[in-house]
Parts: sequence; C-alpha cells; structure tokens
Amino acid sequence: MKSHVWNTLFRKVLKVAAVATIVGSCFAENGFAQSLSELQAKGRLTVAVMNDGAPWGSIGPNGKPVGFDVDIANMLGASLKLPVELVPVSVPNRIPELLTNKVDVVIAQLGMYPDRLKVVQFSKPYAGNQTVLIAEKSVVVKSDDDMKKLRIGLPRASAQDTFVTKRAPAGTVIQRFDDDASTIQALVAGQVDAVGGDSQYLLTLRRVAPSKQFEVKTVFNTQFDGIAIRKNQPELLAKINTFIDQIKQNGELNKASQKWFGTDMLALPADLKDVKFD
Repeated sequence: MKSHVWNTLFRKVLKVAAVATIVGSCFAENGFAQSLSELQAKGRLTVAVMNDGAPWGSIGPNGKPVGFDVDIANMLGASLKLPVELVPVSVPNRIPELLTNKVDVVIAQLGMYPDRLKVVQFSKPYAGNQTVLIAEKSVVVKSDDDMKKLRIGLPRASAQDTFVTKRAPAGTVIQRFDDDASTIQALVAGQVDAVGGDSQYLLTLRRVAPSKQFEVKTVFNTQFDGIAIRKNQPELLAKINTFIDQIKQNGELNKASQKWFGTDMLALPADLKDVKFD
C-alpha cells in the first residue's frame, strides 16, 4: 500500500516537472514577455478573446473577432501604446493558451475564482454577469429538484458547468458541448430542454430563435470577470489595473457595455473573497 502511494506521488511530481520544463522551453523559444519592458520590446500585445461567445467575443462577418472583450483588448493595447494581436480561443483553451505562452493576456469572459488564481493572476474586475439556467417559458423550474426532469446543456469547462453541475440533483441528465455556440444551438434544436449560460445568452437566443420564448429560470451565481496574466508580473498588473480604473472613470467601460449588452455594466466590487488582484 505504501509503495502504491509513493509511486502515485512520484508520478505526480514527474508530471509537474514535465509541465514546468515545457513551459520554460516555451518562454525561451517563443520569447513571450515576462515583464512590461519585455512586452514593449516585443512590440505587440497578444490577447486571447472568445471565438464563439457573442456578444463577449466571436468571429464577425469579415472573419475578424468582434465583441465587448475585443473592444476592451483594443483599449488596453492603446493604453499600453502597443498594437494588439487577437487570438480567438474556446472556453476550455483560455487558460492553457496563457500558460503555454501563446498569448500575453486573456480577456475572454474569465470568471475570477480562487481555483483559477492558483495558476493565473487576475486584474481588478472589468465586467460582471450572472450564471443562469435558461429554458422556454413553458418549462417549469420552481426549485433545483425540477432540474432532474430536464436535459441540461452546458459548455464544457465553463463557470456554468461548475455551478449547474454542483446544484443539479442526482440523476439529472447533463450534456456537455465544446463551446457556447453549440450549447445554444442544442437548445434551439430541442436536443436539450435547458442550458446553463450567462445572462447574455438571451440576447443570442432572441436573435437566432425570435419565435421562441426563452427566459431565465434560475440564477446560480453573479460572476465578475478579470483580465488574466501569468503570475509574477507586478508591473504589468499595475498598468492593467490603472487602465481598468481609467475606463471606469471616463465612461468607456459603460459605453462598451451599452454597445454590446444594451445595459449599464454591473457595479464592480472593490474586492472579492479569496481573490487577490493587486
């Protein structure tokens, strides 16, 4: 038994060491910035944005990323006096793209949670939304127990995957999809009875299925999103936090919210439990 435990621990240590070696080699080979001066020397800011999460980030008619987070990314680049290179990513790839040095920052509807803080550094929150259960008006959901009667669709590895899975009673049929777009399409097509999403899902559903009456059935969580960078970049973090303060004060943040969501931005907290961002 002791030998088995030791072997398991040894394998975990080897795995961590291997990841560290890979990440380290990526730094060396790709030359991704690890300080503000290195970022400026590189001459551009590489930003991960959503490829399928309208209105946060998606691919527009011209084949280029558009959305709220895209606008924030371009504002940040202007603040740092750097051209922006946008890298479209899916929900499961947001943090891996950062940790493998394919991007410098992530601005992709990334909720600020303590487990994520173990591997990335968050800025101050720049956006907020809610994790909700959405279904047609005829679907009755008065309590969590009612979810057991439904087939629920979720985007894999998302915040709603975490919250809905935790709240759903045993026996609930949960179907996971690769991204927001396929989750929404499953609801429209009748493959599932409800979906776990953010409150902006309704904007997409009303656009793609105007004849159906979708509504929020349950609110699971109010989420605040931060800009994610790699750890141990205090100068870059300070610059990003100053940038967020500026766009809040000058109205640009609320203007972007009105543009993409049709509403004012939620009030953003000065601190979050168990999430340090300064």
